[in-house]
Amino acid sequence: MALSPEDVLNKTFTTTQFRRGYDEREVDDFLDDIVAEMRRMTKTDDEMRKQLNDCRQGRGLEPVAAAAPAAPDRSAEISKLQGRNSELEARVRELEELEGKSQTNQNQSQGEVDGVKRRNTELENRVKELERQLGESERQLTQLREQHNALSGERDSLRGERDSLRGERDAIASERDRQRAEHEAANAKNEQERQAVYAKANAGADDQLATLRKRVEEAEADAQRRIQKAQAEAEQAESEAQERASKVQAQGGEQNSDLTALAGAGGLGAGSAAGVLALAQRLHDEHVSAGESRRDELLREAQSRHDELLSQGENKHKDLLSRGQARHDELIGTAQAKHDELISTGQSQHDELLSTAKSQHDELLSTAKSQHDTMLAEANSKREELITEARERSTGMVHEAQQRKAAILEELNEQRQVLERKIEQLRGFERDYRGRLKTYIQGQLKELDNTAVEAEVDEKAKQDS
Repeated sequence: MALSPEDVLNKTFTTTQFRRGYDEREVDDFLDDIVAEMRRMTKTDDEMRKQLNDCRQGRGLEPVAAAAPAAPDRSAEISKLQGRNSELEARVRELEELEGKSQTNQNQSQGEVDGVKRRNTELENRVKELERQLGESERQLTQLREQHNALSGERDSLRGERDSLRGERDAIASERDRQRAEHEAANAKNEQERQAVYAKANAGADDQLATLRKRVEEAEADAQRRIQKAQAEAEQAESEAQERASKVQAQGGEQNSDLTALAGAGGLGAGSAAGVLALAQRLHDEHVSAGESRRDELLREAQSRHDELLSQGENKHKDLLSRGQARHDELIGTAQAKHDELISTGQSQHDELLSTAKSQHDELLSTAKSQHDTMLAEANSKREELITEARERSTGMVHEAQQRKAAILEELNEQRQVLERKIEQLRGFERDYRGRLKTYIQGQLKELDNTAVEAEVDEKAKQDS
């Protein structure tokens, strides 16, 4: 496609996306188009000059040689344009290198920013570590509080032991009351035993008396039986004597000696019956007297046994009563002493443990509080120090990065201004070049027109001649 001067003047290039300047390919293509157009124009000019010279030679005119030196000028111009193109390419490469340096500086700045971010991350990790230490201190405080609660539980258990000691004291008092009740019950039992012994003695005496009475009655019955037997025997003897006397009388009074003997025998039988009765009466009286004496003796023995058993019962009662009272007093004294000792020991242990627990509780609480405050203050100060240091370092690094960025931007701005000036120079050179090229092309066209006019004039002159 042929280029016109207006195309050269109105040519615009696409700006690059990631760096300042024009697209190198478009500039190269445009310059190649200019070179091709200039070569085409030069070739066309040479062909037209050759045709003109042929025409002039055919007419006997001298060949046109005035425009011959222009070719070297155009070649020099083309060489200059190519050199300028090379210079532009070098400057474009320089711009690319500067842009690469800018990108490197930007990467360095980004690395520094990343370093600042890493430092901030480290500081945040330090802050988290301090917060973890603070949580650890709070956990230790919680453990101390749990120990305090445990000591409070021990104090409550000591109070429970004190209450249990009081319960034991009450149990001992109830035991003492029970023993007192048992003692009273023993006294009542002893009284009942004494009454039972007395009743038993009375019952024994009554039994013995009844036995004696029975024996007396038996003796009296025996004596009565003996008396009755003696009376029966006497009556039998008397009846026998009467029978004998009647037999004697029935025989008719045999010899007198026999009668006298029978009379003596009858008198003797009558005397025997009276003696038997007297003997029986005497035996009866003896048995009655012996029974009464035995009864009196048994009554005396029963009374003495009763008195002895009663005395033994009273002595046993008094002995048991005194032993029970002594045991009661001993148990009461021992229980009271044990109660007082347990109460005193429990109270002293309670007071001691309570005081120890209270002091340990206060000490642990004070230590935990001081440690908590110290660790909290250290953590806060360390946190503030780290935060301040982090802020200072962050501010310093950000300020340094900003300064570095400002310096890089300033340097880039300076380079941009230099490049803009160079681009402006190139644009001025381009405008000058286009103007000169236009002037040159117009001069060539005018020269061609003049040459054609001269040829026409010469031809017309030849025709006229």
